[in-house]
Amino acid sequence: MWEFEHSVETGAPPEAIWGLWSDVSGWKRWHGGLRWARLDGPFRTGTRGMLKTSGLIGALHARLAPRFELEEVSPYRAFTISQWIPLGRVRTRHELAETLDGRRCITHRMNISGPLAPLFVRAVGKAFADELPRAMNTLVDLAEREDAEGARVGSGPDAAAPGEPGRGA
Repeated sequence: MWEFEHSVETGAPPEAIWGLWSDVSGWKRWHGGLRWARLDGPFRTGTRGMLKTSGLIGALHARLAPRFELEEVSPYRAFTISQWIPLGRVRTRHELAETLDGRRCITHRMNISGPLAPLFVRAVGKAFADELPRAMNTLVDLAEREDAEGARVGSGPDAAAPGEPGRGA
């Protein structure tokens, strides 16, 4: 099994972070490796969705792991998405914890398991590891801006950009 994680700290409140996490169609705003994402129902355990990543990795991903499931959702604390791949699984966990000084620590962790894990690590793991710090910094910037502005920065849970699949499409 292969695992990679990255953590960042922020002063943004849990509501701002959770709002960006639970706005699946808005994930592309903070994760530059995504072209689009959608959820086929409410943001809760068991709901399935789809996402498309960019570039060559996106084409491979679309063929091998086209759907994901919210495997676990604990509002304002964590959620895990899971995708089956040939002879294995990719899990990405997003956690939010309070630090001793009253800030928040955000951790995103991906693991790839199964007999073909080494192949998938070469195909998608490195790209994920390279993109993750940038994505998390963008997430923190958006959450902190939302907190400072006092209004939601996300595009809304049902919104999709023109020409992109919306929720339930």
